[in-house]
Amino acid sequence: METKPKIVIGFIDEIHGPPSERKPMSISKAEAQLIADYYVKEIFTIDLGFEDGISGSYEIRMQPYAYERLEALVESQLVDKEYIQAKFDEHEKEYTIRKAEAYQDEE
Repeated sequence: METKPKIVIGFIDEIHGPPSERKPMSISKAEAQLIADYYVKEIFTIDLGFEDGISGSYEIRMQPYAYERLEALVESQLVDKEYIQAKFDEHEKEYTIRKAEAYQDEE
């Protein structure tokens, strides 16, 4: 008699997708920048959560995957490191502004 597992750990559709295998494809520089933007935002959001002591299965898996995807985009020469750093800087600036506004609202 075969038993099936009742709990599956380590598979997230958003990260791996069915059937969990990567396939080569060609994308434009503009598409690569959109992908980079997404992963930069994910990393930034996860880092903020970690600073507040918030983490979970999704964050623990997504963060290294996001860094891996950004590195792949840089290696493909579709996105350069300066573009990625500029996006991190934009998120930091926006976060700083929002945090300052929230602090002023509390006063």
